[in-house]
Amino acid sequence: MVELFAKMRNPIVLHSILVILVCVQGVLAQPAWSGYSVARCYFNATFSQNELEIVGIEAEHAIVKNSYVEAVVDRFTIQELQHRNVRIEILVPDAQAYYQRRMVDSQNEKLNRIALQSAPPSFNLGTYGSGYFTLSGIYSEFARMQTVYPELVANPITIGKTFEKRDMFAWKFGSSSSGNKPEVLYTSLHHAREPGGALTLIYFLWWLLDNYKTDSEAAYLLNNRQIWVIPVVNPDGYAYNEKIAPSGGGLWRKNRRQFNDSTYGVDLNRNYGPQESWDAKNGGSSEDMKTDTYRGTSAFSELETQAIRDFCKQHSFVTAINYHTYGNLLIYPFDHIARESPDSTRYRLFAYDVTRGSMYSAGRSIQTVGYNVRGDADTWLYLPSDKSTQTFACTIEAGTVADGFWAPKARLIPQCAENLRANLQAAWSAAGNVVLHQSTIQEQSNGLQLLYRLANIGSANISDAQVQVSAITNTIEVDTTPQSIGTMQPGNVQEFMSDVTTKSGITNGTNVKVEVRITHSGVLRRDTISFKVYKPTTIVLYDSATSENVSKWGMNKWNKEYDNELKRSVLSDSPLANYKGDTANYVVSNTQLDLTDCKTATLTITSKWNMDAHNDYATIEASTDFGFSWIPLHANRMKLGLGLSGSKQKKGVYGFAGNNPIWTTTECPLDTVIGKKCFLRFGMLSDAFNNFDGWKISEVIVKKYPEINTEVYVDENPKSTVQLQDNTLNIIPNHNFRLLEFYDILGRVLYKTDDFSKGDSVVFPFKIESGLYVCIIHYSQNLPSQTFLVIK
Repeated sequence: MVELFAKMRNPIVLHSILVILVCVQGVLAQPAWSGYSVARCYFNATFSQNELEIVGIEAEHAIVKNSYVEAVVDRFTIQELQHRNVRIEILVPDAQAYYQRRMVDSQNEKLNRIALQSAPPSFNLGTYGSGYFTLSGIYSEFARMQTVYPELVANPITIGKTFEKRDMFAWKFGSSSSGNKPEVLYTSLHHAREPGGALTLIYFLWWLLDNYKTDSEAAYLLNNRQIWVIPVVNPDGYAYNEKIAPSGGGLWRKNRRQFNDSTYGVDLNRNYGPQESWDAKNGGSSEDMKTDTYRGTSAFSELETQAIRDFCKQHSFVTAINYHTYGNLLIYPFDHIARESPDSTRYRLFAYDVTRGSMYSAGRSIQTVGYNVRGDADTWLYLPSDKSTQTFACTIEAGTVADGFWAPKARLIPQCAENLRANLQAAWSAAGNVVLHQSTIQEQSNGLQLLYRLANIGSANISDAQVQVSAITNTIEVDTTPQSIGTMQPGNVQEFMSDVTTKSGITNGTNVKVEVRITHSGVLRRDTISFKVYKPTTIVLYDSATSENVSKWGMNKWNKEYDNELKRSVLSDSPLANYKGDTANYVVSNTQLDLTDCKTATLTITSKWNMDAHNDYATIEASTDFGFSWIPLHANRMKLGLGLSGSKQKKGVYGFAGNNPIWTTTECPLDTVIGKKCFLRFGMLSDAFNNFDGWKISEVIVKKYPEINTEVYVDENPKSTVQLQDNTLNIIPNHNFRLLEFYDILGRVLYKTDDFSKGDSVVFPFKIESGLYVCIIHYSQNLPSQTFLVIK
């Protein structure tokens, strides 16, 4: 979003705009939309990167560079920065007007219509802004859900009132069947300018309701969970945005508590307890009531947070998601201190699973946005403190930087859809929840073996589950015997295996698919594993488990670092430290990888990473011209670069970004350099600021799949036997040759030729070692081919 704003910038009028903004501060009676601009604020001796929240700049949505920060700021923040003698450039004088202009852009209507076709049947976009709902429109949608599905949606309850006397509503979803059902909580619109969260929840709820009678997962969750939804935590602020921006785009953030004639509002997501979070010494909120991140006079000083607190005390919420926008982030506790929570393993597993489609950066606030936040809802929900229940809570910041607070219409449904899995898994995880975690294929002497891991990302033990695999692709067979999962505690991972057999006629290097069927709590859930078969040539370029030899690589600033989890040394771009700013740090292979002898190949890399989600990048590249140029490669779990101004991420180029704290094996096809020799390199690219732990690599393997004739491999009765003399194959043809193919005994092609100028002999251009080989001769005039067993 900031990059889009920057394109509108006019340097000639920057000084005049700033002067005008300063002058109007004294005559504006109340904070309003006209006080919001996009500004570039330069750091100095009185304003550092650690003081963003203190002066009212949101850490979650700021673009931080070495010498400045770009963000949506109000007039009070500008005033405070002026008092600190901060140099300020106004990139966009009126951020709200920008959003409003973008909302009337109808260029993407076709994309929006296509997206609606895959949405739940009852779901529709609203008429507020680019497709959101007004405050009354949100409540009307929930009333419509109750009208259409009265047996699944209860009457709303009022959990409190706001300073402007508006009711705060909560809705319960689920069948009325009796029983002690785990409770789940979803909230949105803590911040009044973030309507995407409410829309995402409406999409999710319509999915559950519309699929209740046809989908076993939807039926199970509605029958076995109490799903509570508070779609608008801040109704006063949201109504105020409607007032000042009837067509959408309002940028008021806080609630509407009035302090004096010109000062309003507390940041509700900085107002939660307990005291050690609200008053943490690491910063993460403002004590100035005029700023956007003002934390209030005390923890739970606000009617809205009091209502949430009291409501949660009356319930036992096991899991919770608090929706915000924007940043493509999943943030979990702790936020106020630089320490992992006791549930960090489970949080990591949960985040890894629910972001595998969205590719959101996941971790604590210090790991995702680089700053601490204090007084947030997640930390209070997680810490029992003044309530009896510990809640496994997290925040989702939906939408990209380009989407901003009010995303374009064509981006609304994709935002909703990419978070559907997270919403479903949060509901599942209120009890036991077994999911497919990772998988790998191993070549054995007698065939292939599929290894796959299951993880319990839920809150309770699993003891009634089983897993079964079956082949989706008809060119393979797998062992379909069901396996009992046994008892799995929350956060546990178990490994299973299944034999894989390839059928005759399959092409080496073919992609195949296996379905994984996990059954627990009486519900069958399906997942898919894809892999290549069946006889690769494996080249180990680095393996920390068996060797720490790094002689195959030009290390640059990379080196070895001991990993406490793996209990061995791994490759690191910045051993025992955060990576340096404004750098391009590559580890480069010393020798060429020969891909001239295969039809397809895959690079497999096992790694984990922690880096700035919007500006920094980890890349994989290949060069076929000795390093003069490099071709970017695309591995799974990579995301497209945003291409922000000053960012190392190139727009449209894939790379690892954000935080992925789990050792992850990803595959990178090498098809763009097949048939050539190439060098490989891995790059850690960073801008000048906001530097993290970087990229760690434990294994690098290349699997080449040469052309194999499966008929040769299974043919046990060749037509005749030929003795190979030296390096010359002597044959007596009965007809004119068309093609000769020469294979080893496993069916891997070693040589082909259609040159028979020397008559009855073929001289190989390389040394043939002693052993058994197969030769196939193809004749002209549509005559059948002839197969020979060759002995040397």
